[in-house]
Amino acid sequence: MSLVSRKIKEIMEKIGGKWPHVDYLKGEKIVKITKGELRDITSFMESELLGMSIEDFLNVKRLEELSGDLKLMVEKSIDSLNWNFGLRNYLVVGFPFKNTEFDCNYIKDEGLEVSYKGKKVEVGPLAQALTFDKLVKSYFNKYGPSPLLREISRIKVAVKLISEINDLDISSERFSISDGNYVSFAESIRGSLIHQYEISNGKISNYRITQPTTFIASPGGALESAVIGLPIKSAKDPVELALAVSSLDTCFVTRVRVFENEKLVTTKRIGGFC
Repeated sequence: MSLVSRKIKEIMEKIGGKWPHVDYLKGEKIVKITKGELRDITSFMESELLGMSIEDFLNVKRLEELSGDLKLMVEKSIDSLNWNFGLRNYLVVGFPFKNTEFDCNYIKDEGLEVSYKGKKVEVGPLAQALTFDKLVKSYFNKYGPSPLLREISRIKVAVKLISEINDLDISSERFSISDGNYVSFAESIRGSLIHQYEISNGKISNYRITQPTTFIASPGGALESAVIGLPIKSAKDPVELALAVSSLDTCFVTRVRVFENEKLVTTKRIGGFC
């Protein structure tokens, strides 16, 4: 497991890590990745997590067909498939996913509150998987959003991205940028990430980042919608609440206070997985 974790970290750093990519500010930067570097990662995923080949997993259309650790996860959390609380409004800004239509002019970012086309949206693996995966689409159409479907989507997205990595040999030029207004956006594993910035006289004069957590945690947004109406068996141990909140994978610790008959029963510390 430690070998696989190290390999994953190395690949992440090459593709999009903070280090070593600041090097390209100083001059030419060469990034090389070979499909062979993924061998240990794919072998572990297929034998331990998926219980089948990556190709077979991406073609699975029913939960009963799952194997490995995912089969166990489904068996232990199948009841959550009926916790179908959520926005049902989704946003995917594009790369590396297709079948998306995104216009940054429809983003309204008020700091603590973000909307798209006047509506709160959920971003992340469920939104991403709905653009390509038949299993996720089928169960979403039947049951709606749920913690279990979000976790299945998270694995589907990761496996799809690994399956599409090919040999890569890129040599970048020295970084330069002209004065003007710019927007860059991409899909991270947590969801849609948008950077808007202005360059004046060769310097940054304005910079705004809209991150996935801002979408998810907006008042009246995906996080609230996922728990309003959620059935709780025990107010003293609200495991359902922990599963629903953690399935949205916010990039901060969520402190949830649980009341019963207007009396504080317990406080749950959830998340903080950055």
